[in-house]
Amino acid sequence: MTAHQHARFIANIKGYLLDVFAEGTYRTQGHIPTTSDYLPVWL
Repeated sequence: MTAHQHARFIANIKGYLLDVFAEGTYRTQGHIPTTSDYLPVWL
């Protein structure tokens, strides 16, 4: 695996996790996820 492929793999994983988090937020709170939903709660 090249460095470029590795970087793309990591980006895909992060994107997937954000999608899962956004979907969970949408389902539990009943609204369309916004930018603030992607930020850590403690910020």
